[in-house]
Amino acid sequence: MIRWTKRKLTEARSSLIRGLAPEIYYAIGGGRVAHSKSGIMVTADEAMKVAAFKRGVCLIGDYIGKTPFHVKQGHSKATDHPAWKLVRRWAWYHGQSAFEFRRTMTILAQCRGNSYARIVRNQATMEPLSLRILDPSKVEAVVKRGTLRYQVKGRDTTMPASNVIHIKAPSLDGFHGMDPISQYGRDVLGLAIAQQNYASRYYENGGVPSTYLKSEVPLGEDQWNRLKGETGPLKTAVDNPHDIPVLEQAELKSLNLSAEQTQLLGAREFSLKDIANILGLPVHKLQGDGKSSYKSLEEENRAFREDTLDPWLCQFEFEFAKLLTEDQQLQETHEIHAVRESLTRTNIKDRQEYLGKGVGVPWMTPNEGREIEGLEGIEGGDELQIPLNMIPPDTTSGNDSEPADDDEEGRESIPASTQQRTSEPAPEKTPDPLQTVHQLRALTDVYGRMSKRLATQARKAAAKPKAFQDFLDNLDERNQDTLRSAFGPVCGLCATGSASAGDDVSDTLLADFRTELNTIYDTTPADAFTSKVNAAADTFEQSARTRADNQLMEWLTA
Repeated sequence: MIRWTKRKLTEARSSLIRGLAPEIYYAIGGGRVAHSKSGIMVTADEAMKVAAFKRGVCLIGDYIGKTPFHVKQGHSKATDHPAWKLVRRWAWYHGQSAFEFRRTMTILAQCRGNSYARIVRNQATMEPLSLRILDPSKVEAVVKRGTLRYQVKGRDTTMPASNVIHIKAPSLDGFHGMDPISQYGRDVLGLAIAQQNYASRYYENGGVPSTYLKSEVPLGEDQWNRLKGETGPLKTAVDNPHDIPVLEQAELKSLNLSAEQTQLLGAREFSLKDIANILGLPVHKLQGDGKSSYKSLEEENRAFREDTLDPWLCQFEFEFAKLLTEDQQLQETHEIHAVRESLTRTNIKDRQEYLGKGVGVPWMTPNEGREIEGLEGIEGGDELQIPLNMIPPDTTSGNDSEPADDDEEGRESIPASTQQRTSEPAPEKTPDPLQTVHQLRALTDVYGRMSKRLATQARKAAAKPKAFQDFLDNLDERNQDTLRSAFGPVCGLCATGSASAGDDVSDTLLADFRTELNTIYDTTPADAFTSKVNAAADTFEQSARTRADNQLMEWLTA
C-alpha cells in the first residue's frame, strides 16, 4: 500500500510540473538552468539537442566505457578478487554492465559537472557487491572536521568518501566539478542553440526573410483589401513564399538579413570548434572541417587518447581503488588499472607485424602475444625465445666448425670449437671488449627471464600461504631442468673451460631464492606474509643485471 501511494504521488507531481515553465520545471527537479548572453535558456536537455555537443559527450563516454579495467596483484591478474567482476562484467549484477556504468558516469560528469555512485558492501566482510549510480542533483560533497563525506538530500546521515565513486569535471577546489551548463559552457552552448533555432525558423519560412510593403502614394481601403484578400498577392506570398506577388503602386522590401549576409554556416562552424574546445576533442572527431595540428590523423588520434581520454581513465583508476581493502591500498599489493593498449589497436597487418617482432625477440612470450589478440595460452608459450643471431659470435679463429658425432646420451651435436673450449683450458689472453659486451647482454637476458619465472611463481604461491611450504618443496623439481637448459648454451660461451657452468649457475640461483623464501616463511607473521613475499620477488627480479655482472666478472678473473 505504501509503495502504491508513493507511486501515485510521484505520477501526480510529474503531471503537475510538466506544464510549468522550463526554468521552474528544472528548479523543482533539481537540475541546473543557465541563461546565456544570447538570451537562450540552457539546460542539460537542451544542450544534448546540439548535435556537436551530443556527439562529443557520447564519444568520450563510449571510449571510457569500452576500455577494459583489470585488477592486478603484482604482475598477475587477480580474477578471484571481489572487484574483478564489478569492473569487468557487472557493476550491478544483471542490472547495469560495467561498460554502461562507466559510460553513464562519464556522460553525467560532462553534462552535470559531477557523477556519483554508491559502493554497496557486504557488512560482514566489507567486500564490494555492486555499484549504484546516484542522482548528481541530490548529492553534495562536504568536508566535516577535515574529513570528506557525501550528503544525499532526504537523508540524515552522510556517506564516507571510501563508499562513493566520484567522477568530476574540471574543478576549482578539488571537491566539486564545474557544471559546463551553468558555468564555463553556457554562452557557447547558448549561441549554438540560438543559431540552430534561427536556422530552423529561416527554413520554416521557405528560406525567404521577412518583408514589408512600401508605397509611394497612399493606398485606399479598396486597394489595401485587394492586396491582402484571400486571393490577393500578399496572401499568396505568405502561403507560398516562392511565388512572385504582383503589386499595384507598391514595392516589396526585405526586412531581415539573408542567410548569406548573416554568415550562418560560418558561425555554426565556429560554434562547433568552441564545443570541441570545451570537451577537449579534436575538431575532426565532431565531423568538422579544420586544419590539423599534427602531420597525420594517427598523431591526432594519439593526442586524443593522451589529452582527452587519459585524464578520465586516471580518475576512474583512483576512484576504483576504493574497491580494494585498506591493507591492499596502503601496501600497494593490488591495483586497478585501465588497459590503455585496447585503445591503440591498429589494422590486422600492423598488429601482425608488431606481434611478430615482439615474439621474435626476447621481450614478449608467445602467450603474451596471444593474450593481446584474445586467444588462449598454449603449452610452453610462457618461455621467451632467443634468436640465434643474438647469441654472442665465436671470436676464436683457426678452429674447425665441423659438427662432432652425438655423444652416448643422445644430445645434439655441437661445433668442434665449442667442444675444445669446454674440454681444454683456453689460452690466456686479454678479453675482447666487444665480445664481453655480447656475453653480458646474453647472460643478463637469461638471468632476467629465469628470475622473472621464479618471482612470478612465488607471487602466485604467496596468495595461498597455507600451501606455500609445498611450493618450496617442489621448487627445484619444477624449475631445475628449465633453468639448466636456459643457462647451458650461454654459460658455455661465457665460461670457457667449464662444462658444468650452466648447471652451477642455475643451481646457485635456485638455492639463493629458496633460502630467502624459507627465511620469510619462518619469520614473517601471517598478515604481512603476502606483501613480504611480493617485495622479495620484486627485489630478486630486479637484481638480475647485478647477478649477471658478478658472474661474468668471476669468470673473466678466474
